[in-house]
Amino acid sequence: MSDMPAVGSIRLYDEARPSLPAGDYVLESALAIEQGGGPLDAPPAHRMFFSVQAPLLRLEPGDVADCHPAPQARGSFANQLPHAVLGRRSLPWERSGPGGIPWLALLVVAQGEGLVEAGTVAGLPQPVRAALGAPDTAPATLLRCTSGQVLYDLLPERAEVPLLTHVRQVNLRDSTLAGADDDGWFAVVTANRLPLYTGKGTAYTACLVSLQARDDLWLLDRNAPAPALLVLHAWSFVSTATGGTFEDMMRALSVQGFALPLAAADPAAPAPVDAAGCVPLQRRDRHGEPHDVRYRGPLRGLGEQPFSVEEADISRASAVELGRLLGNADARFLREVVVWHRAAEARERGLVNIKRLTEALKPLLGEGPIRPVRPRALARAGPGAGQPAAMSASTSAISGAGTPTAMSMFINASTSTSTTTRAVAGALSQHIAARLAGDLPRARLWQRPEEGGPE
Repeated sequence: MSDMPAVGSIRLYDEARPSLPAGDYVLESALAIEQGGGPLDAPPAHRMFFSVQAPLLRLEPGDVADCHPAPQARGSFANQLPHAVLGRRSLPWERSGPGGIPWLALLVVAQGEGLVEAGTVAGLPQPVRAALGAPDTAPATLLRCTSGQVLYDLLPERAEVPLLTHVRQVNLRDSTLAGADDDGWFAVVTANRLPLYTGKGTAYTACLVSLQARDDLWLLDRNAPAPALLVLHAWSFVSTATGGTFEDMMRALSVQGFALPLAAADPAAPAPVDAAGCVPLQRRDRHGEPHDVRYRGPLRGLGEQPFSVEEADISRASAVELGRLLGNADARFLREVVVWHRAAEARERGLVNIKRLTEALKPLLGEGPIRPVRPRALARAGPGAGQPAAMSASTSAISGAGTPTAMSMFINASTSTSTTTRAVAGALSQHIAARLAGDLPRARLWQRPEEGGPE
């Protein structure tokens, strides 16, 4: 994360073009063989066909990280350019528009200027259908403007399209800017039109359209019907004279609602919030039985009373459940939890259970306690090197069928003449070798504290 911008900062880039744009490719390899300065017969050239994929007719929900204004929002957006934030930084350049410009553009269509409708690829001009390569019956979302003049007014100039698309990088620790993204990189496609307020609330639809093979858009006959455009993503909002922004919502927030206690409108009615800041609610359990409970929200002051542990108070349980749901919705957090869990599980697997070893070694070592010896002492450990006579450590490499070469630790059964001792030592030797094969860095030897030896 050292190359990331500081928390709260944004690093901007003009573009992020992939090495290979979407399309079909042929990879051909051949050998040139020479001997004594002369060529020899070479094997035939090898050809491999592959495709680079990219969205074609629509964007998946995960491709769009954010939109502004928010879908279905109402507010004063007349001085803010709508834009779509894409989760993959190379997405606007994974296909090509006319003259190599980005293949995505954001058009802001006011109510009455056009209609976004469900259709098929057959509704697009024939050259566009041929370039897309999709069947005519494939479903597609289309934008149909009311006239060629309207579409001409909505479209940015061809030279403006690259200027309306950029890449930004943010720090992953900045949850305000990065959200749940996993790499901190985004592509932003901005509209070229301000959603002005024209009275009584003006409805707009923001359409992220495809410019692939759309050379016809800048050769429009303004007096002819407008050709349909392929819409990959769209959302609606309403521009009003005032309100709707975060500042407006915060200014309109009633701080009286956070008072403790909150007085009821009717003095005879019970207070909607008690002295502890809790509101009475009714919930149903898993069996469908109703229960009277109390809940205090996160924005209400703590007051003099801490969270209650009574069963009827669900404030703490609600906070725990909310945290769990937020954690499950955070892809980066889930990935870190999985890595931590796997590392802990690997450490657990790598340790020989001392209790089981103690029981297994009783016939050899008696009742004395045992303690771990660090793996780095294995090279110095051997028969008589601070260990019981019946124990030895081997640093010989072993390799079995289907088993990677690993260090084998075993009990030397040959030093004892007792049949029981040899049987126990042999079984234990096999158990330890099977348990620790391929996991030597976590291996441990065990010995009595009174025997001394390497730490």
